[in-house]
Amino acid sequence: MTVSSTAVPSILVDAHEVVIDLDPRGTGLSNPIVCDPTIWNQRVSSTPRNGKEYQALVAYNKAVSESCKAGTGPVFDFMGTTSAAKDMDMVRRALEEDKLNFLGLSYGSNLGSTYASLFPKKVGRMVLDGILSISDSHTSLLVTESETYEATLKQFFKLCNTTTDCALNGLDAPRAFDNIIASADEKPIPAQGCFVGNVSVCRSDATGEEILSRVQLGLLFVELSVLSADWSGLSIAIAKAAQCNATLLSVPIKSAPSDEDFSFLGVACKDWIPTAKNHIDLVFKRQMTNALSPHTRGSSQTYQAQSSCVGWASPPTPAEGLRPKQVAKLPKILLANSFWDPSTPIVWANTLRQELPDSVLVLRNGSGHTSYFSHGKISSAMDAFLLTGELPEQGTVFES
Repeated sequence: MTVSSTAVPSILVDAHEVVIDLDPRGTGLSNPIVCDPTIWNQRVSSTPRNGKEYQALVAYNKAVSESCKAGTGPVFDFMGTTSAAKDMDMVRRALEEDKLNFLGLSYGSNLGSTYASLFPKKVGRMVLDGILSISDSHTSLLVTESETYEATLKQFFKLCNTTTDCALNGLDAPRAFDNIIASADEKPIPAQGCFVGNVSVCRSDATGEEILSRVQLGLLFVELSVLSADWSGLSIAIAKAAQCNATLLSVPIKSAPSDEDFSFLGVACKDWIPTAKNHIDLVFKRQMTNALSPHTRGSSQTYQAQSSCVGWASPPTPAEGLRPKQVAKLPKILLANSFWDPSTPIVWANTLRQELPDSVLVLRNGSGHTSYFSHGKISSAMDAFLLTGELPEQGTVFES
């Protein structure tokens, strides 16, 4: 039996392996987090420049989270990763399995490592891909994610220099990108295509911080992206923004009471203890990341959590992290990461490797968030371990 935190892997099914796809609490159909989309859709800057803007951010976060708490019910206060990992063990027990084999991608890697810490003797074959690690300091996590976003964006610019499929080909792509952000910071760029009839499907314009957030999402899945396999769709979105049409980079308007963004914050704000006490704390973080990552300027999911959880209506209950005595009882775990992942940097993968001394870390020489669904050699290595227990050599770099 293999439990997965993502879509069912076909090769495991072909091998007649029983695969169960988890629907963790707060997501999908498992009592999803329910929030008031009208409150959510209000525009409040996550980068306050003064005390007044900081208080507006805190008030917004409080209003959003109170609406989520009212809509979701008592389980809203128990959305942390520790609770979800305990749910995983309930699944194992219900299936009367002695060991849990697990494939966890992205946040699923955090679920997996938390489960391993809580139930080390119940871990079977575990593969964690696109490693999310929150054991470092908030500053370190912010810097490393903003830098990996920056590095992946540079890979995108590099690609644009080599193919006419990129709408930015022939241009100084980095300069064009920086000019878009600077222009949107000064005055939001219109998004003329956000109205379908009388219905607004996205904001009527886009600010610099909103565009940076949307571009990071556009870089996530190179081969699975709805934009295209070679990021050409993202290049079109950026090129149109340069022509004063930010429709493809505008923030979508929420209309449903449940949404993956609601779930993201519902979980993140239980796992994270917010450290910002005033606007100065957030200003300093952005000044620091602006210097280290001048194109992306500190925009990241890490910063989103750090700024959005200030004033949250449910107190955090962070996981204890990996405990040495528990780690000593674990079997070997396979870790995987791409070199240029815009969301989960290889630094985090190496951090987890050091926390799990018997783990094996392999890398993919490519871009994009997670590697399992790249269907390349690294995917085959993950399948082999899940099916037979065969491990690749430590530090193997796969070209696909």
